[in-house]
Amino acid sequence: MFAQNSNSDLYIFKGEDGCINKYNEITKEYIKINSDGKIITYYKTSLRYFEKEMQKQNGEILQWIN
Repeated sequence: MFAQNSNSDLYIFKGEDGCINKYNEITKEYIKINSDGKIITYYKTSLRYFEKEMQKQNGEILQWIN
């Protein structure tokens, strides 16, 4: 399942609110999960949107693909 996935093909950051945000560039999936593991949001979008969310949430990068 995408929410539990932490493999090397994901961009991941943690927001100031403690939520984990993940993005899969291949499938264009974005998911935000709270500290209890509950899915807050899930949809398909662009990497640019994900990067904007990271800036808005003052995100701490946990994994970034180069």
